[in-house]
Amino acid sequence: LEEARVIFKEQAAEFQAQSSGVGLAFTFEGMAAMYLCTGKYEQAARLIGWADGARKPSYPRPQVEQADVDRSISACLLKIGEERFSDAYDEGQAMPVEQVMALAFEEKVRAYGKLVIGLTKRLKAGLEEDAPGILPGSDQQKDGNHER
Repeated sequence: LEEARVIFKEQAAEFQAQSSGVGLAFTFEGMAAMYLCTGKYEQAARLIGWADGARKPSYPRPQVEQADVDRSISACLLKIGEERFSDAYDEGQAMPVEQVMALAFEEKVRAYGKLVIGLTKRLKAGLEEDAPGILPGSDQQKDGNHER
């Protein structure tokens, strides 16, 4: 799998340099299938979501590729359920290309959306004392404790 990851990374870098959204979509669809093999279903769903957003409506997926993506989606749904799949898929659709590149190659990405959601839930629950360190620019975040 490591060799495949390296090939996908090189391919994605080339497509990004060429500003080829459809090339990146093809690459991330393949990577989604790879992540299924490692049990990273939500990561696969995010990549599929991004790829779908990049393809529609100008660059529809060829039928043979659609069958592969449908199998990946089915595997995700089976393992994580429709709600978790949909949430991850929607996150992927909303990601800028730089963030999806980092996600695809498991480089550190600031997950501001998750931080905001987590902070909001904590504040609503009246747990303001748990909030220090979660906001951007805090010492904990600078140390990498709130990155993935």
